[in-house]
Amino acid sequence: MGYDVPMSRTAPSSPPALLPAEATPFNPQNTAPLLGTVRAGLPMYAEENIEGYIPIMQNDGAKYFWLRVSGDSMNAAGMADGDQILVREQPEVENGQPAVVIVNGDEATVKYFRREGNLIILTPKSFNPEHQPQVYDLKNISVRVVGLVVECRKVF
Repeated sequence: MGYDVPMSRTAPSSPPALLPAEATPFNPQNTAPLLGTVRAGLPMYAEENIEGYIPIMQNDGAKYFWLRVSGDSMNAAGMADGDQILVREQPEVENGQPAVVIVNGDEATVKYFRREGNLIILTPKSFNPEHQPQVYDLKNISVRVVGLVVECRKVF
């Protein structure tokens, strides 16, 4: 009936650890908006709508945003239809880097970027042989880099 149980509690010497020592606590400021869909294929009209916020590990002060991939032109690079890609906003990327690019002012796509003089070559990396490099002459059509793809999250 409790006669052999002490009735007073002793406080623990230190509060119990809620996280393992190697864990990173969640910081709500380390999130980036999910802005919609980007086409992995031919460019499509780019519309920006914040659909939510997703945590990120980056804390370098740069601006980041997430996009949902639509299409299969980048599936051999690990970006499958429905996956989410994290993009660091920057106006330039190096040749051979994966980038989100705006073509003709309002059509977005994700491809490997290459510039050779006035030519922009957007190269897919796909298991589907239908996808071929897209070549644009900057004298005739505008092409603008939105940012560098830095992460891809699989969505099942």
